[in-house]
Amino acid sequence: MSEFYGVPSEHVGAVWHLVERFISRALEYSDGEYWPEDIKALCESREMQLFVFGDGTGVKGAGVTQIIKYPRKTYLDMVLWASDAPFEAFGPHLAKIEEWAKALGAVPRLFGRRGWGKKLTGYAPKYTVFVREAP
Repeated sequence: MSEFYGVPSEHVGAVWHLVERFISRALEYSDGEYWPEDIKALCESREMQLFVFGDGTGVKGAGVTQIIKYPRKTYLDMVLWASDAPFEAFGPHLAKIEEWAKALGAVPRLFGRRGWGKKLTGYAPKYTVFVREAP
């Protein structure tokens, strides 16, 4: 049976050695905005939230969320996700984050590779981000 839970900010340091490789792997697909130690510090300060996925034999994945408030809308961004398990094993647990988002009055939003779009139901691409390349 799989488990999925949020890590309280005061416990991030104690579990970091179990999740850092997943965070590092997810960051390989980012645009260099963060390093693993940045994510750890943001989770410890409660600016981001750490989630862990396991199957009873150990940690199999981790993810990070961030609450983003705009004047007229609040999002619960699913920022980084990586797992050793296939999406079918941990994907259903995203419903827990969606429930949390609803309780916060937030809309769940996921940042990720285009391949995520094939796996997610009920999500639609809203816009494409263009970033100027360094000269």
